Amino acid sequence: MSEDQKSEKEIIDSIQFVVFSDNVGRNLIGELVGQTDSQIEVKNPVVVVEQVNPQNQQRSLGYAEAFYPQLLKEGSETVWHFNINNITIIASELSDEAKKLYAYVIRKIDAPQAAPAPAPQGNEGKVVNLFDA
Repeated sequence: MSEDQKSEKEIIDSIQFVVFSDNVGRNLIGELVGQTDSQIEVKNPVVVVEQVNPQNQQRSLGYAEAFYPQLLKEGSETVWHFNINNITIIASELSDEAKKLYAYVIRKIDAPQAAPAPAPQGNEGKVVNLFDA
């Protein structure tokens, strides 16, 4: 079965996630593709970034690709080698939402569909023409 014939769940379930912090304090998530006594190999790592809404100071998390995908040939992936002595592996299970966001950011799945807007109630749906005589 090809990658584009797999369901979103099958794609996400096929990724062996690794979560870790590096020696400069970045929290990263990626696909673990190999590990030795001295290093781990991580495909398509993303950096967890905190975003603050300046209007209400509400905080949210997002992901930024660790390398600029615009510089890569279309369809190519990056594999990073991290020295095991310079990282701390975080042995936690990611939430389904975090896994889905990772798969979306690295373009393995399509963007989640937005819920349709609720239908207007009462007078809210009435059309008012400004230039009616």
